[in-house]
Amino acid sequence: MEMYSPIWNVAHVLALMLLLLHIPYYFVLKD
Repeated sequence: MEMYSPIWNVAHVLALMLLLLHIPYYFVLKD
């Protein structure tokens, strides 16, 4: 399994960005 393929890297970056974008939303919705 090739872990360092470009597609895999892009998928991880997108997942990270989505997580970072959703964390503030959780705090806003909790308030």
